[in-house]
Amino acid sequence: MYKPNITPHEFESVLNFLQSAHVPPEFFRSNLLFMLEKHFGFSVSSFWLVDEKHGMHDPISYNVDRRVMRSYEDYYYQFDPFHPIYMTDEQLRLTPVLTLDDIPLTQYPSTDIGSNPYFHYLSDEFSLTQDIILSFSVGKKQYGSVALFTKHSQQENKLLYINCLHMITPFIAQMLYQSLQLLDLKFKAETLESAVCGMDDGILMFDGSGDILFYNTQALRFCRDITGRAISSEVLQAFICMLLPKLHTFSDRIELDELGSGYRTAVIHSQEQGRHIYTARIAAKKEPVFGSLILPD
Repeated sequence: MYKPNITPHEFESVLNFLQSAHVPPEFFRSNLLFMLEKHFGFSVSSFWLVDEKHGMHDPISYNVDRRVMRSYEDYYYQFDPFHPIYMTDEQLRLTPVLTLDDIPLTQYPSTDIGSNPYFHYLSDEFSLTQDIILSFSVGKKQYGSVALFTKHSQQENKLLYINCLHMITPFIAQMLYQSLQLLDLKFKAETLESAVCGMDDGILMFDGSGDILFYNTQALRFCRDITGRAISSEVLQAFICMLLPKLHTFSDRIELDELGSGYRTAVIHSQEQGRHIYTARIAAKKEPVFGSLILPD
């Protein structure tokens, strides 16, 4: 495994880069490409996500012609020696920073750069060279890959920053993994919230102190009927005050018929980090309450 020999100036650049990389997850990838230019001068780059079958998808680019991205995805990916299909997970883990000198490490059938159709296409059509690949793996799984290009008109040797790239790549991999996890949780939460808000029944979540955590519009309407209150800010709190005295006598769930004419209320109790959480579902009496109440763990 490569052990970078960092100069004080390079170490300062690495620290500045890592400090600027902490942004909301939805902006992580685009910000990363911008920071690679700001701190290390890589003004042309692309960032792909990698799935479990080593397929590359959802690309974003920085100063790369859209034709390059489309043609790569449709055709030229098969001639890229550093595409994940030509690299084992172990190779990607041990060699996360790859240059053209590392082509022999891949399983690509030819090491002749001069005859490579993809490299020819970049050079002839766009005056670009794909110099460096950064592979982002956590554990045994690759989550993403960045390609760093050099314009033929640029005189500076970008390999001068190879030590910095070796140092920052493991940190980028962890930050990418965390941002993807947060985006996935956000998507699931939004999907669940959308489904709950569209339910015919009212859903109201609150803690043991009576603080409201979530409610949908149906809960507000039903609680207004039950409590007789007209002011929205008072309706839910009044309903919770009706519930709380009855919630200390059960462990997991309870069904209450006496709270309001025409309504049945089911309450499920859980604990999260020592905090008591109550989820109440309010439904018309004509339908059983517990039959379809499914809550996430």
